Amino acid sequence: MFERSWDQSTSWDGLAIPLASLPVSISERKWRLVGCACLNRYLRETNQASVSLHLRYIERHVANNLSDLNALHRVTEKHLTPITDEHVRRLVGTVLRSDWLSNDALGPQRNITRLAQTISELLDDDQTAQLEFLRDIIGNPFRPVTFSPSWRTEHTVGIAAKMYDEREFAAMPILADALQEAECEDADILAHCREPGVHVRGCWVVDLVLGKA
Repeated sequence: MFERSWDQSTSWDGLAIPLASLPVSISERKWRLVGCACLNRYLRETNQASVSLHLRYIERHVANNLSDLNALHRVTEKHLTPITDEHVRRLVGTVLRSDWLSNDALGPQRNITRLAQTISELLDDDQTAQLEFLRDIIGNPFRPVTFSPSWRTEHTVGIAAKMYDEREFAAMPILADALQEAECEDADILAHCREPGVHVRGCWVVDLVLGKA
């Protein structure tokens, strides 16, 4: 039942029960990347530099020291200034800042859900695109994949790393071919690479190839 809801829900409300019953732990990095993908949809081109900086922070490429964090927060405030809705400002800050607001187990899920729903209202559209981001980054938590280290070859890692660094995922079918050359025949992995769909930073297949959690 939960798996069907995960696969077929077209709104965050429809995912409320599955999100509260996840059989695996999702890393904070994954939740933040879902939030950044949703924010990209709202902030658009004018704030891409800000989102890119925060993606770097999530990946720890920005040193985790007070000076860098203060600079990161200043950039955040600069791009939050045009947002007059205090509710949106707070939700955006939840994703972009280093704090997560809530320490309970469902904190990230609740915050991401509220952020995504608010963005949908502001854009006056449905939540289908946001849920594609979620599924691309987290995969199907009710059907975990066992990834063999032998599939992590120089070729597969090279393709995945290039897509990850450039945030351009047109080579997903090529990654599927390379994985098959490495003797990967996992249907879920190959289908995710080859079937039409949205891919963003944090894509669960690319993360598996790169050994990211």
